[in-house]
Amino acid sequence: MLGSGQLISMSQASTLTPYSTEYLSLLARKGKLRAVKISRDWLTTEQAITEYVERQQEKHRNMLSKFNISSQVSSVRTNEYAVNLQESKVILSQGRDKQEGRVV
Repeated sequence: MLGSGQLISMSQASTLTPYSTEYLSLLARKGKLRAVKISRDWLTTEQAITEYVERQQEKHRNMLSKFNISSQVSSVRTNEYAVNLQESKVILSQGRDKQEGRVV
């Protein structure tokens, strides 16, 4: 289940990660971190911790790349809106000029 490696407590595991002991225990209970429960304590391995942290880093990299694409699309749409707004202002001013009898 945990593969090879010495079992360590969640307290020890928390020193290897940015996560607290309580959060690592929650991950173990939810099945998101490979661990075993012995008596009332959750135990895991350094390998399992490393794999979890790497999965999370990859997940965040993927989310950031999607966000960057979204913000690029948003930037393009903002520019399109600005161009359309400018064109609308020109058309409106030409219409006012015609109403007031000015030559466009």
